Amino acid sequence: MNEVSVTFLDSLAQSRVLPDPNWIDRVRNSLEQQSVELLADDRFIAQELVRRRLLTPFQANELLEGRGRQLRIGPYILTDQIGIGGMGTVYAARHEETGSTVAIKVLAPQLKQDAGMRARFRLEATAGQRVRHAGLVATYGIGLTDDVFGEVDYMVMEHFPGLALNELTALNGPVLWSAACDMVCQSAAALGCLHRDGMVHRDVKPENLLVDGGGRIKLIDFGLALLEAPGSLAADGSQGDEFSLTMLFGHDCLGTVDYMAPEQSLDGQSADQRSDIYSLGCTFFVLLSGRRPYTGNDRKQIRDAHRTLPTPRLDHLAPKVPQSVIDLVARMMAKDPADRPASMDEVILALAPFAIRQPIRFDYQKLIDARLAAVRKKSGVHATSTATTGSRAKSSAIASRDSQLQSLRRTAIASETEKPVSDPSMPTLPPPTRRVMQDSAAEIAAQIVASCHQCTAAPPAQLHQADGTCIPLTPPRLTIGRHRQNHLPLDVADLSSHHCELSLVDGHWIIRDTNSKNGLFINDTRVREHRLRPGDKIRLASRTTFRFEQVTSATGLPAAQPATEQSQGSSHRVLIAAVIALVATLSAVAWYALAR
Repeated sequence: MNEVSVTFLDSLAQSRVLPDPNWIDRVRNSLEQQSVELLADDRFIAQELVRRRLLTPFQANELLEGRGRQLRIGPYILTDQIGIGGMGTVYAARHEETGSTVAIKVLAPQLKQDAGMRARFRLEATAGQRVRHAGLVATYGIGLTDDVFGEVDYMVMEHFPGLALNELTALNGPVLWSAACDMVCQSAAALGCLHRDGMVHRDVKPENLLVDGGGRIKLIDFGLALLEAPGSLAADGSQGDEFSLTMLFGHDCLGTVDYMAPEQSLDGQSADQRSDIYSLGCTFFVLLSGRRPYTGNDRKQIRDAHRTLPTPRLDHLAPKVPQSVIDLVARMMAKDPADRPASMDEVILALAPFAIRQPIRFDYQKLIDARLAAVRKKSGVHATSTATTGSRAKSSAIASRDSQLQSLRRTAIASETEKPVSDPSMPTLPPPTRRVMQDSAAEIAAQIVASCHQCTAAPPAQLHQADGTCIPLTPPRLTIGRHRQNHLPLDVADLSSHHCELSLVDGHWIIRDTNSKNGLFINDTRVREHRLRPGDKIRLASRTTFRFEQVTSATGLPAAQPATEQSQGSSHRVLIAAVIALVATLSAVAWYALAR
């Protein structure tokens, strides 16, 4: 029996990737029965295991390269490589017991001796675990592994198969302005949650905002997050960690110069929520125009441009965008923080009337391949600039591995459409379920029309507090209570942890009591559930009150009645007019016939 092939199968067994260790012997026996020569071909064995869905292409490639032991981190089995960044590599992984899919970020091996970067990595995990919001990629935990990559930090996060907004504009150019308004609204809601928890992101940019096929946005990468306001000391010592990164390790990580607020480039510790508003404004500019606000030959020129040059306008770059949206982008990018919107809520309130969510069409696997290819190409260019015989050989080896991985991916794609394998002696897993975006332009158009109808049926809604504060309601729901995981957390003694919930149902906002202790009242009457109408007074327990309003235009004027009721009244009037016209016509015809 061929020694190399035995080593490959032994490596597979040692990796503990397969759910049943007995499958290794079954694979070997099945191949021996077909032909002893097959055991001499490592690539054939790898392709056969991929075809039978026992391995992913990534796993097969790692085993062929002798890195089978690196396919496990704690209780997780790596299934694919989905991104590479300055801090490390991100993998898709499966929990060996629950089968749940997560993303695992592993600190780059070359940084494991850098105490400052390891502290930064831990701060990122702390920030991610500290707050929960639908628009934030969740962080589940952090760990240290010493049996896979040596002693290296890793972070377990929510797996969100999304396209970064810079990738979206690179593929399709500027985004339709109504969809861009929705993306920025979602981003502002996520950032507003961070700000209410005393955090500043400090690195808001298109690369850190992901959008999925349904148009949902999630904010990622808390590596530069400032966990407390400058000068304060967090109870968990996070501000002390931030201080030590700057003073001891020299890691005063300011952000990305193309989107950095002027005051942040002067002192990263002084950044506040208005700095994030500036960065989001720059991101908004890119979505609408397809270009960055400022350019330069180096980082210093770009940084100085943000500080000194006039704020660029979108009037000529994006002439179809409503003037009020163009003016808002300019306000968000104002040099003086005092001239910007005061909070993310103000941004949401201004954009809500224009926001329409739309589906985004992309192939996630092709996107991953393109990301990794871009990183390898960049590395290859660097290697070519200092070319030696060794670097050329290394580049050739990388190209060979890329070709090998692509071949394995083609095998996996083919296996999803072919008939099930009939060999009962060799195990086969069922094909993965995959949501496929339809190629039909009519279906995509129908989804866009549906989203337009939803926008028409549900005018932007707000909760008005007694002090004049307006809280915009963004679909599909908003929860209120004392617990910080609510969309609107309120530290009021007589409120329950999860007091009530507002949700958009068939174009109407419904408010429900979620088993609160002290009750939900609408117009001073206690209710369990109520369909809200403009002007309704909402009271939670004894002293927390709101007024519900809907707006019909960018002017923010309250709606007299829901749009659906208006449309129904209009339809009734048209029907009555048609009946009257028909009766009149028939009467005229009858009179004319009798007259003859």
